[in-house]
Formats: sequence, C-alpha cells, structure tokens
Amino acid sequence: MPLPPSATPPSSAPLPSRTLLPASAPPRSSTPSQGDIWQRMRDLEVKLQELKAYQNESMKHVRIAWDEHTKISSKLKEVEESMGLLSKGLRPQG
Repeated sequence: MPLPPSATPPSSAPLPSRTLLPASAPPRSSTPSQGDIWQRMRDLEVKLQELKAYQNESMKHVRIAWDEHTKISSKLKEVEESMGLLSKGLRPQG
C-alpha cells in the first residue's frame, strides 16, 4: 500500500551533513540509507494494515460469539424460570 504523498520524502530534501551527527554516532557506512529507512516505513505500513484487517476480522468473530452467548443466556434464563414455576407447582400446598 503506498504511503500518502506527505509521507514520502521530497527528492530535493538535503541530507544532513556529517557535522550534525553526535560524536557517538556510528560511521556513515553502518547507518541505513534514507531509501532503506523509507522502504522499512512502507513495509511497516503494510504490516500495520494487515494487522488492522486481522483485528477487524477477529472482532467480527467476537461479536458473533457474544451474540450467541446472549441468546444462550436468554434461553437458559427462560428455562430456569420455567423450572422454578414448575417446582412451585409441585410443592404440596399446605
């Protein structure tokens, strides 16, 4: 999935000079290139979208399960109430 235009670096963006790096920074050759960083960001954006889709699908299953739970609970309550009424009718009147 492509990133929105605002998330892509302008081609004319100046690279920071070496003097802006702190003294403890690793040598330039061991740091990822700007292109590598943008590719990683695009890869992470794709992964994020996949996880969101998975979450949405999972929530559908949760809603279905909750609906089933609600129906079963309602039926169980009806049965318990019916059993209570029946047991009251079976008690000796005295």
